[in-house]
Amino acid sequence: MDEAGGLTPEDSGLQVDEVGRIDLSDKLHELSEQLVRAAELMHNRSRAEDLTERHMHGVEPDQFEQVKIDAQDRDEFRRALVALRDFRRQYSYWERVTAEYALGKMQFTQRDAAKYLGVGVSTINRWAQHPLTIEEHR
Repeated sequence: MDEAGGLTPEDSGLQVDEVGRIDLSDKLHELSEQLVRAAELMHNRSRAEDLTERHMHGVEPDQFEQVKIDAQDRDEFRRALVALRDFRRQYSYWERVTAEYALGKMQFTQRDAAKYLGVGVSTINRWAQHPLTIEEHR
C-alpha cells in the first residue's frame, strides 16, 4: 500500500497479461478514491467554514483577513501533494496496462487506443513494443 492508502501494482499480485476487465475497473475506482482523498486533504475545512460564516454575516470577500497558515494546514497540504504524486504514478501505470489490454484483448488498433486515451500513436507503439510486467514496476 502506498502513503496515500491506495493499492500498488505489487499489491495486486497480477501479471499484466492476467489482468481482466474487472481488475481494470477496480483499479480505476481505487484511483478515483485516491484523488478524492487528495482533494479532501487540500480542503481546509476550518478555514472554509470560517469564510462561509463571515460571508453569511455580510462580510464581503475582499474584506477577509489573511488566515494564518498553521502547521496543521501545511501538513495536510504536504500530504495532499504526496497523495497526488502517488496518484500520478499509479494512474500512469494503470493507463498503460489498460492500453495494453485494449490492444491485446479488445483488439483495438494502436491508432484508436491512442485517440481514446489522448496520447500519441508513437506512445502506444512504444508501450506495445515493451509490454509491462508487475516486476518492472517494483
